[in-house]
Amino acid sequence: MKLLIKILAAIVGVIVLAVAAALFLTRGVADAADDFFASVEDDALPAAYSMLSQAFRAGTSQAELERFLDQQGMRTVVETRWSSRRVENGQGFLEGRLITATDGEIPVSIHLVQEQDEWRIHRIERPAAGLVETSARPSLPTDEGARRLADETARSFLASARAGSMQKFHASISDTWRRQYSVDDLNESYAALIGLGGALPELAATGPELSATPALDENGVLRLEARYPSPSGEIRFGLSYVLESGRWQALGLNVSLN
Repeated sequence: MKLLIKILAAIVGVIVLAVAAALFLTRGVADAADDFFASVEDDALPAAYSMLSQAFRAGTSQAELERFLDQQGMRTVVETRWSSRRVENGQGFLEGRLITATDGEIPVSIHLVQEQDEWRIHRIERPAAGLVETSARPSLPTDEGARRLADETARSFLASARAGSMQKFHASISDTWRRQYSVDDLNESYAALIGLGGALPELAATGPELSATPALDENGVLRLEARYPSPSGEIRFGLSYVLESGRWQALGLNVSLN
């Protein structure tokens, strides 16, 4: 009997240590989300906006973020309760509830990525309440929105290529693409460009020119063609995006150096 008690105590001890380790490893993810909603509740929208990932900011203005928070009832969050928190391949995932000043509860899922050694919010998703009508076809972004989207994707891609690994770029792409290709798969696909390293050309600070009108194909995939002219030639990108949780996320990329 004493032996059984010791075994059970040891098992409980291992479980407690595992839970404590998981909470410690994911603390930064939860803290980043908590800081974001605290800034929103304090009406410090510029600070909250700066906590978003580069890809999030590329496709969403501060005014659009403010409208979203208003529409979703997330401007007065006084408490967060995370039922699930995990870190996988440099990405953070939170699921839980936001408690508002009026005691309302909002279910939410948050996806975070690491940029410059800091956790930044990459996606905020709230299940729709009430009657939900699914639109058959997404709307095209404006030309300026398409330019910002292409520019952010191109810069993220080239930064990873120069660093010798597609890990950070992989964290920013769509769930659809990420499920099909691992970091190693992307490293292999773009090995020739990764091999150039620091020899890869810099992109013009003014951003890209769209060499074709943004268009949706028969599957609702957004197609963009962007070019960066320079005195030594130009860089062309063929980009495709899929709409996930209301945001355009990269689904494919090809690049040519001319």
